Amino acid sequence: MKSLIRILFICLLGITACGKINNYSDTLQVHFISFSYPDTLLLFSFIDGNGDFGLSAADTLPPFTKNTNNLFISMYKKSNNQYTLIQPNFIGYRCDVPSPTGQDQTLIGQATVHMNGVMNVPSFIPDTFMLKFYIQDRAFHNSNVDSTPDLYKINIGKNIN
Repeated sequence: MKSLIRILFICLLGITACGKINNYSDTLQVHFISFSYPDTLLLFSFIDGNGDFGLSAADTLPPFTKNTNNLFISMYKKSNNQYTLIQPNFIGYRCDVPSPTGQDQTLIGQATVHMNGVMNVPSFIPDTFMLKFYIQDRAFHNSNVDSTPDLYKINIGKNIN
């Protein structure tokens, strides 16, 4: 009887320890969270159902190169309530996201993009603008495109709530 209880306990422990594996789409998803004016940080979340987002330092052979990017940001100028693309993919980043291990390959996380180098060129930044961004996985599949709300050049570098 003790061994049967021990076996049942081990089975129950194994079932609860494994937990449920959520099924997410293999299509990458990004969602804007915030933009910080003082330090020009773009924060967004991402979900990758099959876990193939991110490039390692070893991803330098075809189809990749050491210059392959997987985060792309475009800038749009707002004028008369219309947005005009002024810089397609004006910022490209190479995100090194660790590959998941184990049975659940899903990657869920947040990414912070330091944009201070680009935002420190005042003549380049329009008075009112927005950023659109997307990510790309190792199979070169693109995520959805998300965007910031209107951003204002006058606020860059200032503590704005």
